[in-house]
Amino acid sequence: MDLRLLSASTLALTALAGTAGAQQLFAGSGNSQPNPGSLLSLDPNTFAGTVVGASIVPGGMSGLAFDGNGRLWGSVSQGGGAGALLVELDPVGGTVLSTLPVLDATGGGVRIGDLATNPANGEIWGVGSFPTGGLGDICTIDTATGTATFIGNAGVGNDGGLAFTPDGRLWLVTASVGNPVFAELDPGTGLAISSVMLGPDVGLSGLASRPSDGALLATRGNFGGGDLIVMVDRTTGMTTQLGMTGVGNPADLAYAGDGFGSNYCSANPNSTGNIATISAAGSPFVAQNDVTLSTIDMPLNAFGFYLTSLTQGFTPNPGGSAGNLCLAGQIGRYVGAGQIQNSGATGEISLVLDLTMTPQPMGFVQVMPGETWNFTTWFRDSDPMGNATSNFSDGLEVSFL
Repeated sequence: MDLRLLSASTLALTALAGTAGAQQLFAGSGNSQPNPGSLLSLDPNTFAGTVVGASIVPGGMSGLAFDGNGRLWGSVSQGGGAGALLVELDPVGGTVLSTLPVLDATGGGVRIGDLATNPANGEIWGVGSFPTGGLGDICTIDTATGTATFIGNAGVGNDGGLAFTPDGRLWLVTASVGNPVFAELDPGTGLAISSVMLGPDVGLSGLASRPSDGALLATRGNFGGGDLIVMVDRTTGMTTQLGMTGVGNPADLAYAGDGFGSNYCSANPNSTGNIATISAAGSPFVAQNDVTLSTIDMPLNAFGFYLTSLTQGFTPNPGGSAGNLCLAGQIGRYVGAGQIQNSGATGEISLVLDLTMTPQPMGFVQVMPGETWNFTTWFRDSDPMGNATSNFSDGLEVSFL
């Protein structure tokens, strides 16, 4: 089978229902019982939690975010008007790796209520209050020095949760008692450009964007014991309950950059009896250019390579293959020097991508922030009679930031 002959007109498409991939989700607990100041690991599907580091941050965490280099940062209130501390956390062991005071250009302490990651460059942002400012001040934070640079004030109340979505839009939920607001902010000025009032019993705090689909998730601190995770509708601010952590009062949420994307489309078993599965690791931030594709459970000592397209599809047994092709549209092939891999004795292959040189039928293109690309693996196989054929892994959808 020659995939150069396949196009959208020759693929028989069927509707596909994607399933969530293995994205790492963490939460930082506040100062309420149980497990105050702890790093929590949450199941990305059920949101049930386990404690990674117990009470590692006295006083509780107010914000949590991974930067573009995959480093995990938390914000901690020092109390007494001293501003916040920026702490780097080990997401595996839950220990504190470093601590810096968050200061403005004059050396004054800046209070931080929440952290977010800018998808354009992986930079850490915060919402809080400067010594000379007010509640709802938006800033960037230099993780090397702890210096906070003022951008502007949101103008809709105090700080509760801050998050960028993959399309570069910036969102805020305020934790005002009896008067909470959900707003979209202008990243250039920090000012709210639209807002909706939430019910007085909503009480949202932390905010995060799910990398696979850009959905906004928040913690709802005054409902069901203070550990409810909800999804927030961008237009109405209405919330949908997703699950409960069961281990504490999460003040903020953060998705890890390492291990991302959503698997979709059903693959057929290959000659080993297993289904080959594709995954991505590194960072979904285009500016980092750090993506490695991996495929496991392939036949041993089989050659294979990766395919990519902006379009998902489903074609059973294309060209006599034993598998299902999970792509459609313009399909590019990673068949350059060193890109065709052999699964060897482990039945696995991997490839480091160059996002500036993504293959397409008419040449190479550059992946841009906000685009969603789909990947699959095509490899040699044999049928039950020992005849040579080919097979595919499942599909992987990656939304780049």
